[in-house]
Amino acid sequence: MLRCAPDEVGVCCSATHAWCMVVYGIDWAPGDVLVTGRHEYGSNFIAYLQLSRRFGIHVAVARETPAGDVDLADLARLLSEHRGKVRLVSMTHVPTSSGRVYSAGGVGEVCRAHRVTFLLDACQSAGQMPLDVAALGCDFLTATSRKYLRGPRGAGFVYASRAAMEWHEPGWLDNWGGEWTAPGAYRVREGARRYELYEMSFAAKAGLGVAARLANGALAAGSYGRVRELADELRGRLEGELGGAGVAVADRGAHLCGIVSFTVAGMQGRHDEVREFLARGGGGHPRVNVSVSRRPSTRLDYEGRGLHDVLRASLHYYNDEADLDSLVAGLRAFRGGGA
Repeated sequence: MLRCAPDEVGVCCSATHAWCMVVYGIDWAPGDVLVTGRHEYGSNFIAYLQLSRRFGIHVAVARETPAGDVDLADLARLLSEHRGKVRLVSMTHVPTSSGRVYSAGGVGEVCRAHRVTFLLDACQSAGQMPLDVAALGCDFLTATSRKYLRGPRGAGFVYASRAAMEWHEPGWLDNWGGEWTAPGAYRVREGARRYELYEMSFAAKAGLGVAARLANGALAAGSYGRVRELADELRGRLEGELGGAGVAVADRGAHLCGIVSFTVAGMQGRHDEVREFLARGGGGHPRVNVSVSRRPSTRLDYEGRGLHDVLRASLHYYNDEADLDSLVAGLRAFRGGGA
C-alpha cells in the first residue's frame, strides 16, 4: 500500500501511538524549530505546544496559497530562515475537517532540498487514495486502521525510512522495541518494529491486515476515482440544489478528495442538530450518517475562515447516487421544517 519495504512498517496501537513515537523520539532542544501547516489537526498541534512549553522549541506555520494549498515558496523561506534549527516538518495530508489534499509530494521535495526530516499524517488519505512514500518524499508516515481503511479501532501503523531509522529512536521502548543487553545498556530493534509495543490487540492487528488487503485491491481497481466522482457530484448538488436554502460547501483547495464539508445557514455551533436529524431519518427519508468537525480540530484554519463547525460527509466507493439523494433530501427536509 505504501510502496516500501516490509521492515519499514511498524504496526502500532493507534495512529496517535505511531505519531507520538516519531515526534517525541526527536531529541528536542531549546531553539529548535518545528514547521507545520495552517490546516494541522488539533491533537498534533497540542503536542507541538507541549513541546514548546517543555523544551522551548519554536512552532512555525507555513502560509497557504489563495487556492488553499500549502505555499511551498513560504515553506522554503521558513526552512532557509531557520536553517540548521528545523528538526521536523510535520503536516497532515488531508485534514479531518475538509476535503482538501495538501501537496505532500511538493512538501517532500522542499524538505529533501533543505535536508529536513518530513513526517506526514496520512490518517485521512490511507485507504482512500494511492500512496507512494518515495513520491511523497516523507521520512515518516503515520495512519490509522479505521477511517477510509475501514479496519478496527485500536490499530495504526508507521512508515519509517531506513535512512531515518539510522538516527531516529522511538519516543519510548519496551522489551519488544528494544533489548536490555547489560545492566547499563540497551539496543534498539532493527527495522520499524522498534516503534511497536509488546502489548497489542492481535485481533486489531489481524483486522488491519485484512483491511489493507481489501484497500489495495480496491485502489488497484480505481476506487479513488469513484470516490472523487461521488464527492464532486455531491458538492455540485449541495451548491446547485440547496444553495438557495442556505447550504454552503466549505471545502477549499487546489485538490479535493472524498471528504465533503458543508454548513447550513444559521446553524453555526448547532450543526449537531442537523446531524441528529439526518441520523434519525427526519422528514421520512432514509437515515444518513454525517459527522461534525469543530473548531478545536483545526483552530488555525477555522478561525481564519470564521467557522465554528461544519458537517462532514465522507464518500467511499461503496456509496452510490441513491445515498446522495438521501442526504440531499434530508437536508431539504431539515430546511423546510426541521430548523
